[in-house]
Amino acid sequence: LNLSESAKAYVATQIELDRALELLINKLEETNKLDNTLIVLQADHYPYELDMNAINSLSTYERDDYVEVNHNALIIWNSKLEDMHISKPCMSSDVLPTVYNLFGIDYDSRLFTGRDILSDSFGIAIMRNHSWITDKGIYYANSKNFVANEGQEIQDGYIDSINTLVNNRLNIAKLIVDTNYYNYL
Repeated sequence: LNLSESAKAYVATQIELDRALELLINKLEETNKLDNTLIVLQADHYPYELDMNAINSLSTYERDDYVEVNHNALIIWNSKLEDMHISKPCMSSDVLPTVYNLFGIDYDSRLFTGRDILSDSFGIAIMRNHSWITDKGIYYANSKNFVANEGQEIQDGYIDSINTLVNNRLNIAKLIVDTNYYNYL
């Protein structure tokens, strides 16, 4: 590969993950447990040890170090699930509500900052610095600049409305951790 050593090392970790998943799937199949297993794979961050040049050498497009560096994939797989591709913005806090709904588990959605990715609710990905992505575009919090996606018409108040939602979700998430809220449930 025509990559830096750090990028090659990252690719090697992905090859090892792929091999481990193959082994896991084969063992589950051998023990007749594959159909009753849900595999969820999600990167919770970008490869911190790689600089942006190395990250971009592995990417199919130029990523910025502000928002796009966080763009990754979520895989939810079961041998019986129908294949589908969801492209709406989402984030790690959306995974648990999605899995709960896949299993038909009752839960109080008010206790989660995320939403079911498979629902018809709009998608949003929120960055720690208050930047965000929706189907309408990307908001860069540091510069207070919104870049609309091609063909999107942005209504008055949209950015302020989403900024309020982002602030509320980030505050709720912080309070859940700071107060050990789930311990009280």
